[in-house]
Amino acid sequence: MAVPSPHILGVRRFVAGVKDEFGNATDAWSAAVDWPVRSIAPASSDEPGGEHRDLSVVIYMIHADKTDDLPGVRDLVVIDGEEYPVDGEPDDWTRAPWPNPAAGVVVWVKRAEG
Repeated sequence: MAVPSPHILGVRRFVAGVKDEFGNATDAWSAAVDWPVRSIAPASSDEPGGEHRDLSVVIYMIHADKTDDLPGVRDLVVIDGEEYPVDGEPDDWTRAPWPNPAAGVVVWVKRAEG
């Protein structure tokens, strides 16, 4: 059972990139693919920064169906053209407090600016 997902975000999957001069794989991400989501709840906070520095943490809580195309912890989510790293594993609400596939998941993304 799917709940309407009127918003389309992009997901850039993590891939091992080319090797650097030391033979270590560099980090790289694929081109963005569409990810339909139910809602995008914004949250932000001002964090104490260093002297003469303002730091803002931008956080989004994204609600979606539990599908195979969920972003993973090393993936990037594209919202309004900006990339946000996924913050942890998705919160899976389909199992609690009782089995309910329509409950979906919550994916958190977070980025510091400033």
